[in-house]
Amino acid sequence: MAELGFHWPSLVVYLVNFTVLLAVLYFFGYKRILAMLDQRSSRINDSLAEADRVRQDSAQARQELETQLDTNRREAQQMMDQARQVAEQFRTEERERARQEAESFLERARQEIQSEREGAVEEVRRQFADLAISAAEQVMPAGLEDDVKPKMVGVEELTGKKFGDPSNPLLVSVRSGARESMPGMMDTVLNLGMNDEVAASMVDLFQDERFVYDAYRRLIMMFGNVVMGLDREEFEECLDEVKKAEGVADDVDVSAEGMKKAVELEKKRYEELKGEPFPQDPMGQLMSGIEAVFVSSDNARAIEYRRIHKLPQSMRTAVNVQTMVFGNMAENSGTGVAFTRNPATGDKEDYGDYLAKAQGEDVVAGIRTPTHISELQNIMPEVYKQFMDICQLLETHYKNVQDVEFTVENGKLW
Repeated sequence: MAELGFHWPSLVVYLVNFTVLLAVLYFFGYKRILAMLDQRSSRINDSLAEADRVRQDSAQARQELETQLDTNRREAQQMMDQARQVAEQFRTEERERARQEAESFLERARQEIQSEREGAVEEVRRQFADLAISAAEQVMPAGLEDDVKPKMVGVEELTGKKFGDPSNPLLVSVRSGARESMPGMMDTVLNLGMNDEVAASMVDLFQDERFVYDAYRRLIMMFGNVVMGLDREEFEECLDEVKKAEGVADDVDVSAEGMKKAVELEKKRYEELKGEPFPQDPMGQLMSGIEAVFVSSDNARAIEYRRIHKLPQSMRTAVNVQTMVFGNMAENSGTGVAFTRNPATGDKEDYGDYLAKAQGEDVVAGIRTPTHISELQNIMPEVYKQFMDICQLLETHYKNVQDVEFTVENGKLW
């Protein structure tokens, strides 16, 4: 070793010093490293713990968020459901409002059309009436009045009454009588022969002022409407004014004084519309009534009826002059229309209407609501049986269903 140049004592010293150095380094460095490692491990554990808390907080936050989202979804769904309900209700209300507006519009349209139709019909009636007045010579057969007068004398002898005589007055009606039945198509005038003097006399004869002036105001209304072409409503308004003043709703409830007032109002209205007083000459009334029935064979209703039923337009009408009987005279009086059997099915059954204390025009015009013809059996059983027997006789003779008009005056069938 000496030969190699090593100096053992020095080497030992070096080794000892190196060992000491290692020991010092170990003692100081290892502990520091361990401390550092412990610190780092502690920081790592703290980080892990913090991360775990963060994870737990995140999980809780996520759960809370999901819960809030569920709550929000439910609330949104409720709001959507409510919105749908409101929208549906709105649509329903809008549909109902639209339906009501449509119905209202249709009703107004129907009323306007009906008003225009009635106005057109009334205009046609006026035109026909004007045509009749302006061309009387072409409508009335020559010498007709000369033929009518002696026939009226014959009626006077049969009835024991005199036409135009206030002391024993004869009143008549004029009606159509076409070759083929045309129910309701042509015109009728009742109570012809009445005037102021005759009405006053009839009050003494019948001791029933209400009945007399009811008949008189009917004549003025029908004569003004049918003969002169005036609007019937003009005269109906006069009676309505009286009913309003007396506080009653139905014609039959108007008092005798009320009927007398209605006559005065209708006479005044007639003069306002025609520019002349209501005619007081019974024969003049009769001839004008006959002329009006002749003219009515060419009114719009009759022309259309003949067209529908394929009847010749050249077919005209006779005029029947009949003694008046009064369905409006008393409680056991009335008027009606009936068929001898059901015209729709052919069944043998009561088929018709009866109206107590009324004249025939009331049934046709629909002024009051009639009762079924069978009610007559309870009111006047003998009259009902007589009427049904006559219906059977007519049907047996003509071998077909018959359309019958009738009047009951004081319990007597006509």
